[in-house]
Amino acid sequence: MVHHDVVAFLWDRIGVAPRAEDEVEVDDLLASMSLDEKIAQLHGTGQMRATVNRRLDVPAFETADGPHGIGEAVWRYLYRHTDRATAFPAAIAIAASWDPDLAARVGGAIAIEARAKGRNWLLAPAVDLVRDPRAGRVFEAYGEDPYLSGRLGAAFVRGAQAQGVIATPKHFVCHHHETLHRDVDARVGERALRELYLTPFEAAVREGGARSIMAAGNSVNGIHCTEHEWLLRSVLRDEWGFDGVVISDWDAATSTAASIDAGLDVEMPKAKFYGAPLQAAVESGRVPASRVEDAARRVLGVKLAAGLFSRPLELDPTRVGATEHRELALEAARESIVLLENRGDFLPLRPKANSTIAVLGPWSRRAALGGRGSSEVKPLQAVTTADGLRAAVPGGVRVETLTDWSDDRRVAAIAAAADVVVLALGLGPRLEGESLDRVGNDLTLPPDQVGLIERVLEATSRVVVVLHAGSAIAMDPWIDRVPAVVVAWYPGELGGQALAEILLGIVDPSGKLPLTFPRAASQLPTFGAFPERVSEYREGVFVGYRHFDANALEPLFPFGHGRSYTRFEYSDLVVESRGQGPQIAVDVRFAVHNAGDRAGAEVAQVYVHDLEASVARPPRELKGFARLELEAGQSREVKLTLGYRDLAFFDEATRAWTVEPGAFEVQVGASSRDLRLRRQFTYGAQ
Repeated sequence: MVHHDVVAFLWDRIGVAPRAEDEVEVDDLLASMSLDEKIAQLHGTGQMRATVNRRLDVPAFETADGPHGIGEAVWRYLYRHTDRATAFPAAIAIAASWDPDLAARVGGAIAIEARAKGRNWLLAPAVDLVRDPRAGRVFEAYGEDPYLSGRLGAAFVRGAQAQGVIATPKHFVCHHHETLHRDVDARVGERALRELYLTPFEAAVREGGARSIMAAGNSVNGIHCTEHEWLLRSVLRDEWGFDGVVISDWDAATSTAASIDAGLDVEMPKAKFYGAPLQAAVESGRVPASRVEDAARRVLGVKLAAGLFSRPLELDPTRVGATEHRELALEAARESIVLLENRGDFLPLRPKANSTIAVLGPWSRRAALGGRGSSEVKPLQAVTTADGLRAAVPGGVRVETLTDWSDDRRVAAIAAAADVVVLALGLGPRLEGESLDRVGNDLTLPPDQVGLIERVLEATSRVVVVLHAGSAIAMDPWIDRVPAVVVAWYPGELGGQALAEILLGIVDPSGKLPLTFPRAASQLPTFGAFPERVSEYREGVFVGYRHFDANALEPLFPFGHGRSYTRFEYSDLVVESRGQGPQIAVDVRFAVHNAGDRAGAEVAQVYVHDLEASVARPPRELKGFARLELEAGQSREVKLTLGYRDLAFFDEATRAWTVEPGAFEVQVGASSRDLRLRRQFTYGAQ
């Protein structure tokens, strides 16, 4: 056995000395384990840890929350600042970048910091699709589209696991609101499950190679997710080939025999139903010993595959908040900020010497890092909106703020005297997050913030509204009187710098919305039925932009929308199909040209419409995209290939993915409502 020169109490806290992979054989370990030792591999021993076996030198799972950074305080008594970490932009912001490579690099950086804190199991990414934007944890996931969410989630998994950390896509499945989330029963048809809610998890498994999946705390069609044999065995393992570990959400397990029979491997955070109750169930014959054997084999196999036996201890606070991670957080913030509105080219700002920019609102002097809950990160150093502007404006330009932005007279005076006002508004951990849906909010900003907008608009029309939130915001009645609106999401610890660079035109805005912004909550298919203890998914597959398009509703801002300071043109669409049946391939080619006078990035989006389906299908479904960095005057050709699943719907009668013969249309453009090119092709007999 290999020992390391580390003080003994670290072993007590982290695990055991590592062993080389060639010393470890899962079957040999199992043969050496007693029943209680096998069961000990199947549950946690506290808030964030799963069991270690010192007799056989089997390391523990050491978990950490991490959708946008690690922020645990576990090691603060050993190393200065190790309760802190790099705060990356929230997952919804990464989704707005439409950049899988960025998602992979962020996942890798978070994993590096997890390992530097002695962690090897990351409770991320969240790939819960947005069914209703009022849900409290929208900011932790990748938006309303299964294709986009799948590409980004799979990329995050690959990036994290490349660093020797186990990624855990969550929450499997239909975790769509926080209120009563462990009691809710999602009544959803198989078609909607397959086409929408299961798809990102399937991508995380098949494309990302996820080694762990977290079972949600809710029920699906009357069966709790931790006891759902069809989901955990038939779909996850038998269909998708998942050979990793299924863990419960924290305190989500509800049974012993039913859970392990269904395929739940690990109960977290401690043994309420596993542990002694599971041992008693095996000894009484209620649970076959083979169930425990199989689950323990999967746990040990994942530990071996992830390199946990040979992984050296890496408690190294110098790798937390490393320069390259902060630079990546800045890059991610730059790519994710979305310019929603820019009437009369009000932005970028071009402040002159001796001019004044007033920065007002609750997020002017505080960094907006996320909503409430387990994903909260404490950064080493964060840049606020006001500080970012102060550092970026030319010499002689003043940036003024107010400590008390609720002082009406002072607000009016500073707004009237300023050359431009930046209103830093939004939500944050008091208004959205874990166990905190936006119930009754109707998607609007809090009344005091709407009042601030009104007071400022009475003094000046030169106003930029910057929104810090993890989901959609309704903007009536003020949207038509504000020349520029930017959604910065929760942009991470360097979000203030990235925002300043975009407002001043140093960086071109390139983010695109990963979810629809409704005019009001009344436009949502779940309006009047959110949240519910028994949640009927009556809208089926018509969620997000699919709902708006199918019902000819005009959103405030459509899915995929985002403006730029330059201009992009699309041309030369070619669509060619080859092959039939599961071997069908549709080659799509088109060109994008930067017709403006400055460099910028465009996200070109490819949608598919089945024109002759026998079932109701959305007018368009995202099936491809490309993020293009283009210099002024530069053109690039985009090439991608659509396959059978990109054309298919899930037929509930045959319980199979089906493509019917007939006409299809490929739609290409800058958003789901800004479609520049269209071309039809025929699938079936020629």
